Amino acid sequence: MGLPIITAAGVVNTQAGPVCVILHQYAFLGKGKLIHSSVQMECHDIVVDKKSRKLRQGGQQCLTTVEGYKIPLSIRRGLPYMDMYPPSDHELDSLPHVVLTSDADWDPTMANNEIDSGDVWYDALDTEPPPGTLAYGDTKLTNLVITATKCSRSDSPRSSHPIPSTM
Repeated sequence: MGLPIITAAGVVNTQAGPVCVILHQYAFLGKGKLIHSSVQMECHDIVVDKKSRKLRQGGQQCLTTVEGYKIPLSIRRGLPYMDMYPPSDHELDSLPHVVLTSDADWDPTMANNEIDSGDVWYDALDTEPPPGTLAYGDTKLTNLVITATKCSRSDSPRSSHPIPSTM
C-alpha cells in the first residue's frame, strides 16, 4: 500500500513578493518536508533550474512559473530546497495562487527514458570536439591550468598549478 496522494499549499517568496503555491498529486509523508519532483513540475511547464549559482556553470537556482514568478531554491548539502511554510487562512484567501503541478493523476514513469550503448542518443550529440581538444581523445595541453579544490568541510583556499605544455 502506497502513501496517500494529496493537494498541499505553501507560502513561498518570489521576486514579486509572497505567493501561495498549490501542489497537486503529492505523496503525503505525514510530517516534515515534501519531496518535489522536478519532472512533475516540468510537465506543468515550470522551468526548474536547480543548479547552484556557486558552480562554474551555475544556474539561476530557481523555479520559473508560467506566470513569470521566480521561486528561489536553496542548495543545502548538495540538494535543492524550496523554503515554504503552511499558509494561514488569511494568506490562503489573499495571496495569489500559483499552481506548480497538475491535478490530473500523476504517473511518475511517464518520463522514463533509459539510454544504453546502442541508443541513437549518442548519434544525436554534437559532433564537434569539445573545447580544449584537437579531436576526440586528443587533449590539447597548451595553456591548460588545473584548479585543485579540496572537497571537505574546511575552508581551504583553491590553488592553481599550471601543467607544462609538452607540445
